[in-house]
Amino acid sequence: MDLIGEFRKAIEILRSNLILFLPALIMFYLIPVALLVASVYTFTPIIMIALKSASPLQALFQGSLIGLGIIIVLAALAYVYVTSGSANMYKQAVLKGTTSMSDFWEGCQKYFGKILSGFILFAVVYGIILLVGLILTLAMILPIIPKVAAPRATPDLPLRISESERLSGFAAWMIELSKMVSDTVGLWLLLLTISGFIFMFTLFWIQALVVDELGTIKAVGTSITFVRGNLKTTFGIASLWIIAQGFTNAIFPGGGMGGGGPGYGYGFGFPPPLQAIFQLLIATVFTLLLYTVYASRTGKIT
Repeated sequence: MDLIGEFRKAIEILRSNLILFLPALIMFYLIPVALLVASVYTFTPIIMIALKSASPLQALFQGSLIGLGIIIVLAALAYVYVTSGSANMYKQAVLKGTTSMSDFWEGCQKYFGKILSGFILFAVVYGIILLVGLILTLAMILPIIPKVAAPRATPDLPLRISESERLSGFAAWMIELSKMVSDTVGLWLLLLTISGFIFMFTLFWIQALVVDELGTIKAVGTSITFVRGNLKTTFGIASLWIIAQGFTNAIFPGGGMGGGGPGYGYGFGFPPPLQAIFQLLIATVFTLLLYTVYASRTGKIT
């Protein structure tokens, strides 16, 4: 089965299992609302205590860090929990042709620990890449800063400087500044490319974990092997996703809810709620497509 056939298969599965939209609805709407409520109950006492303390700003800053940490942890756990349940729903829909909420709760209990450990693993990997980038950026910028700042820091000399010397000094200053900017941009472009390859080759790790009942590390390795053998398909999925996002952005210019309004750019004047429906559809279809492609290419379905 080629990618187009697998895409059609995913659409057929979705038409018979509209309940697969539920996890995306929970992630896009229910969890953000729940986190907003949690933020109110977390930061309200922090603000009240800070205002009554001897150092309100310091207490507010420290309390906000703690509150932000709590919200981030709650968000991560909530999204991983829903991802675990939805993973089993997608699996059952693809392999058996039908799914239900019982599959969701089963997936939450069965895969939560494995998927959580996977997210922690990738957080560590991307965190290391970010840390390396920051360290190397400082290592490149700090030695050049004195050279770049020298023309401004040097007081005017009593001797008259010719126009050619001024231009020569300005050109040298611009060269040093350009080197600093280009080196920094080149470094982060390299790190972004590395992160992109990591993401691409581990794209199917959750599918491997759930469909083949693997551990986290084994699932990551299986995903790398799978993508190496299906590079064209992986790029095809990425291309379809880019086309879908481009189509949505063309209809709803300006990005998020509210866009640029009727008549803006390529806008057709659709009301904002339709953009949410498009994004919900894209998220569900392409997640289901990943499971369909993996199950098809590993011989689980025909």
